[in-house]
Amino acid sequence: MVDVVITSEPAAVAAAAIASELRAATDRNGRASLAVSGGSTAPPLFDALAAEPVDWTRVTVFQVDERVAPDGDADRNAAQLAAL
Repeated sequence: MVDVVITSEPAAVAAAAIASELRAATDRNGRASLAVSGGSTAPPLFDALAAEPVDWTRVTVFQVDERVAPDGDADRNAAQLAAL
């Protein structure tokens, strides 16, 4: 079941929920996976996730929708992830 949350801080609320699930998965299984998209809404979420207490050494992050752009281009989602 998914809760609907109305908030003025969507990135922080989403990051807290994702981090909670990642911690539960790593506690249960020793590892967790997270698939992330890019775009203009992703950087605030990535920033909020980076501030969450998650053992990132136990999480595999997959990028699922890379744009066609040269390596290092700011429009690439990989560049957004690497900036964290």
